[in-house]
Parts: sequence; structure tokens; C-alpha cells
Amino acid sequence: MVIKESRKIVKSTPIKYKCDYCGKEVVYDYDVTGSHTWHHFTTGHNEWSNDSVDSIESFDVCSSECYWSVIKDQLNNLEDYKDSAYLDNMSYSFAKELVGGIFKQKDD
Repeated sequence: MVIKESRKIVKSTPIKYKCDYCGKEVVYDYDVTGSHTWHHFTTGHNEWSNDSVDSIESFDVCSSECYWSVIKDQLNNLEDYKDSAYLDNMSYSFAKELVGGIFKQKDD
């Protein structure tokens, strides 16, 4: 004999994201195509020690301005680990070159 019971399942669903740089709240608008108006990424380093795990930071940003501001801040924070640091799946040196090129073009 099978004994059954009714269960209510509750699923936690995001409704908003808060930008980690400017604090703006963005309504969660993820659709089936995967497009959205926010970006999530991580930074950290892979040096040999326990602090490599502690270095991992996760960010949600609402705009390109906030993204580049966080990347620039993290470049400064990770400078001592530039041989193994990563920012949004980019190596430290590539991210630094990219930021330098973008902001040089803006100034021209």
C-alpha cells in the first residue's frame, strides 16, 4: 500500500537585485532568452594559501559605469596578486590593459 501526503513546496525566487556599486535596485527581468539588465561576476586570486578563498568576491552591477568602477577598484585591491588574480574570468593583466584602453579612448 502506498501512503501519500500533500506537501506545499515553497521556492525562493529573486525579484530584485541591488547594485553592489551604486545601490540601485533592479527588477529581476530574466527571460527565456537570458537577457537581463544586470551583470553578476566574481573576482579573486589563486595564490597558494587560505587567503585565496577569502579573496573571492561576488558582485551584481546594474550598468557599464558600475561594472568598470568595480573592476577598477578590484584592480587596485588585487595588485599584490597580479600573477594569479582574475576579474570576471579575465586575468589581472588583461583586465588592466582593457580598462586602460577604454578610459584612454573616453578621454580622447
